[in-house]
Amino acid sequence: MKESYFDGEILDYIGYSILVAIIFGLTLGSQHLGRFA
Repeated sequence: MKESYFDGEILDYIGYSILVAIIFGLTLGSQHLGRFA
């Protein structure tokens, strides 16, 4: 039970990190597109 809980925690952390990275990338991307446009 400990292992499955541990795996779930890691998956949640990875999923959250990817979500933040996508949002952060889109924000920076839109800013750069606005500057170059």
